[in-house]
Amino acid sequence: MAQVHHAENGVQLTAYAKVDAINVNWPKSHLGIPVLVRVKAPTATLERKPVDLVAVLDVNCCGGLGPVNRMDLLRKAMDLVIEKLSKPDCLAIVPVQASAIAENLNLREMDDIGRSEATKRVKSLVATGDNKLSTALKKAEEILDKREGKDKEKAGFIILISDGDDGSVLGAEMNLNYSVHAFGFRDAHNPRAMHHIANSSTGTYGILNDEDDGITEAFTSSVNNITSIVAVNAVVTISCKPESTAKLSAIESGRFKREIKDDRTSGFITAGALQAGAVRSFIVYVDGDVDENNELPITVHVRCEGRSTSQHAQNIVQQNAQVVVVRHGDENSRLVAAEIVRVEAMRIVDEIIKKYNDNGKALSGAADELHDQWRRLKESEYGEEAGQACLISVLTAEMEDMEATIRRSCGMSYMLSWQTCHSLQHLKTTRPSSSSVTTMGKGSSAVAGATASPNFMARGAEIGKFVGMVAGERKRKHYYSSELEMIEHRLTYWSKVKCGLPPMHHDGECPDHMTTLFRDASHESIDRAMYHDVFLAVVHATGRRSSKSGGHCSCRH
Repeated sequence: MAQVHHAENGVQLTAYAKVDAINVNWPKSHLGIPVLVRVKAPTATLERKPVDLVAVLDVNCCGGLGPVNRMDLLRKAMDLVIEKLSKPDCLAIVPVQASAIAENLNLREMDDIGRSEATKRVKSLVATGDNKLSTALKKAEEILDKREGKDKEKAGFIILISDGDDGSVLGAEMNLNYSVHAFGFRDAHNPRAMHHIANSSTGTYGILNDEDDGITEAFTSSVNNITSIVAVNAVVTISCKPESTAKLSAIESGRFKREIKDDRTSGFITAGALQAGAVRSFIVYVDGDVDENNELPITVHVRCEGRSTSQHAQNIVQQNAQVVVVRHGDENSRLVAAEIVRVEAMRIVDEIIKKYNDNGKALSGAADELHDQWRRLKESEYGEEAGQACLISVLTAEMEDMEATIRRSCGMSYMLSWQTCHSLQHLKTTRPSSSSVTTMGKGSSAVAGATASPNFMARGAEIGKFVGMVAGERKRKHYYSSELEMIEHRLTYWSKVKCGLPPMHHDGECPDHMTTLFRDASHESIDRAMYHDVFLAVVHATGRRSSKSGGHCSCRH
């Protein structure tokens, strides 16, 4: 076990050196011994740090293809933000429109009056048409920059919500000094632009609403992260002992700032703000070997600023950790292997994002490359070691979801979102919604389970398996020369599915009404899946046509 020195409810620091990995190459990306450094923030029992938040809101069109319009979704999202904030948190709202940006917009403390004013301001917003995101983001930064005194010590964040297609930011250096968490309306925003904005800061990109026009887990998690900070300005320092010849060769920290001194004897990682219970994992490569005491001659130290619950004052927290040597088969060796696999998965995704454009048939190559490289990574020495302990099962599901969304011609939004979240270890990404296909409702299931014969239930299971296979079949890749061809192909496909439904003849073991029940339930399930699939095809076709024409819908205000 690691010898961890920490105060009760304080930051915990551990470090594990996988010394048997020195001769392993890929997927290890650097020479030397990989050392896993983990920083765990205290739980929510401590008083959280107050924050200042600026919401940049951009709605070009109030309508949408779904039953809920975008202004309603925007208000729903902001209601969640306002509900999570409390005194002494502060909020400013910046609509993306020239007239509003010229106004005197200030942070407002979220006491009862401030929350009421913020709610009224959100309700008064209207769709505005095309505007520049960069102008509004600059205004948001100015609001945070002009804070004075102790207010300037508070963590500042920007949330951007947009349905716009402002691609002008792609060619610009954003130079953002605050974390911008960018969210786009499903099927109505510029994914590359939003990803660029988030990636230019220590922010994340995600989708605001799911297929049922509910607020996504990604947005909710982002707001929860902002409003659950228990420590700030966390810095991890790694130093080689003076009497040793060990040197630092590299640090893997995603988008967290890191630096190694010129003489390679020490380095640091800026972990920044820590949410309650959050874990930050980093891989440090050490060019050296264990000493006669079977120890790696380096020290690991973390320093951050917390908040005391008793004195309501800021206090400095500092912790050290003894580096523990681990080898293949040890429980903590598997943790090191799992983090190396996650880092390599990020590298794979980064390369695919750079290589492929988010358009048409080019994405087939992206899906194939992702599939092949992830399979190779899972079968690597580290992949197998971590997989045996089920430490990469969630990562596996995410990679499979990522591949499936690309093959369904859904673009690269999920991949872009995943990349921003994992590079900052905000591991709640916008996972694609999948329509679950069932053979019957709860009520009919209860009746069937009580009265059906084993043979009849076996046929019911066969149909359930068949319908489940159909749901998976929709994930296979098809590419079409026109949107109409895509829709017609799907309608033809679902017609064949109905014709291919396994027969359900009455065999005398079960009443006729049960046969009818199963047959009708199966047809109903296929109909639901077909309507959902064709609706998505129409949405996708409309989105593609709109993006090609460069037009925007007009709204009545």
